[in-house]
Amino acid sequence: MSKGRIIQYIIYATIIIIAINVGKSMFSDDRIVRNVSQDVSHETTSDTNALGTSEAEKKLAFELKNTEPVTTLAAKYDEATIKQSKQLAEQFVRWAFPYDEQPKDVVEIKGFVSKDVYEAVLSGRVTNARATRTLTSLETFEAYDQQDEIHWVVRVSGDILTQDGQKLETVTYDYHVFLSSSDRLWITKWQPQKVS
Repeated sequence: MSKGRIIQYIIYATIIIIAINVGKSMFSDDRIVRNVSQDVSHETTSDTNALGTSEAEKKLAFELKNTEPVTTLAAKYDEATIKQSKQLAEQFVRWAFPYDEQPKDVVEIKGFVSKDVYEAVLSGRVTNARATRTLTSLETFEAYDQQDEIHWVVRVSGDILTQDGQKLETVTYDYHVFLSSSDRLWITKWQPQKVS
């Protein structure tokens, strides 16, 4: 074997050994972990810089707020009060949602609404309407995170009909009904919001 050939084999062997060592170090667990942690810290830093300090603080405050406990009706009231308040909210919405040509009899609700609600209903009654609105469906939900008053959301849908009985449209409303339970249950306010 010639001297040039031996040197060539030594060079090839050296290159192979170097390649194996470099490959091992590139794919070692320690190096992968270091690269990933550097990438994550770089991304986090660039996200914070991109958002700006106030945006990052707002995001953190929102996330912290969402981890706070939510107050439910069951945490504040007994089962009988919850059931009765739900029934009153539904009864009020069944009374308030439809309208027709005849004035509504407000005596039906006088026993379970506050004086303010009663006066608002008296002043805002629909009379001699040209169309009728009939109730077709009703669902009741507990409002998210109860505060000082019992809060129900009553979703109702109904058809608006002409005097001839032709359907003009179908509407859906969310009635937010608030009840006080100081000495007995009273509806203290309501807010209808058109959904569709």
